[in-house]
Amino acid sequence: MSVVGAVSFVALSSFLQGMLNLLPVKTFDGGRMTYCLTARLFGERAAERLVDIFSALSAVVLWTTALYMMLRISSGHGIYVFAVGMFASTLKETEIF
Repeated sequence: MSVVGAVSFVALSSFLQGMLNLLPVKTFDGGRMTYCLTARLFGERAAERLVDIFSALSAVVLWTTALYMMLRISSGHGIYVFAVGMFASTLKETEIF
């Protein structure tokens, strides 16, 4: 792998990690931003409920996408394990279920 290829890989990985961090999941930065914006508009109790709903929906979407990719590509179980872990921790932290 050339130096340019390695730098491109690191840059793409950092960008994708930043985009993942902006998902509206309770423990990510996107969840914190969502909470702050909705708490100002609707109150803290409603904001907490909305962030719980967004966290659960984001976890389900990420999990199903990872499952589809795992079945379609037949390799790369790392993203599936990450998505299952995030899904489980989100369900544990939210008070929806």
